Amino acid sequence: MACRVVSMRYRTKHKLYGRAHLVVTLRTMLQELDEASKAANVPGLNAPAINTHLQAAIRHCLEAARTMDIYKVERKRIRTALEREKKRLSAIFDMAKAIPITQEEKAAARVTRAKTRATKKR
Repeated sequence: MACRVVSMRYRTKHKLYGRAHLVVTLRTMLQELDEASKAANVPGLNAPAINTHLQAAIRHCLEAARTMDIYKVERKRIRTALEREKKRLSAIFDMAKAIPITQEEKAAARVTRAKTRATKKR
């Protein structure tokens, strides 16, 4: 019967590494969100830059969730906040995807807006 005995020192070190990794991941996620907001404030359509920053932020959010699972960092506040941010990021990501870029997409958007206006007037 093989029984692995893990010292308390190893567990504490492992947990502290997990917490440090979690903090670094969350900070990089916030930096990506900041970069996305800066790219959104630049005049002109800068959708690809916003898209890449949002995708990176979502990737870091998922990595933080995996880090919490791997290192058993049980913080209910952090987990619920990450879930909330994930939902918000996905909503922002969907809005960024909905921005028409090509001429065909712009034409289709004009037609749908015209149809909705016509149905509202009736």
